[in-house]
Amino acid sequence: MLRPGGTVVYLGIGERDVQSLKEVFGRGQLYGRWSGEPVVRQERRRLEDAGLTVEEEREFSYDEFFHTPADLDRFLQMVPIFEDYDSATDRRSFERYAAQATTPEGIHLARHWFVLCARRPAQG
Repeated sequence: MLRPGGTVVYLGIGERDVQSLKEVFGRGQLYGRWSGEPVVRQERRRLEDAGLTVEEEREFSYDEFFHTPADLDRFLQMVPIFEDYDSATDRRSFERYAAQATTPEGIHLARHWFVLCARRPAQG
């Protein structure tokens, strides 16, 4: 539901988001989709199939750090990276990831997102 001439900005999670975390856990949002058609291309096609013109497409990566394991644990409980995340059940995988991802800046997550800007053509 976008009026003619209106613009939509779509912010999405890319297939490589927190890839190393998902590899340690062996599951997660978009798990194993690291090759093949990028998610941004699929979402672009959905917008174009809905009659919108994609005017801008950008993928971006950034580093996120958590000060303590407790901070990362709280984060994982709140986000859909693992819909079934449980601190007790996932303890071993969590500890393994935290040990390998700890840097002087904190526990590292490599993030991968994208943005699409699309416009509905103005009525002629």
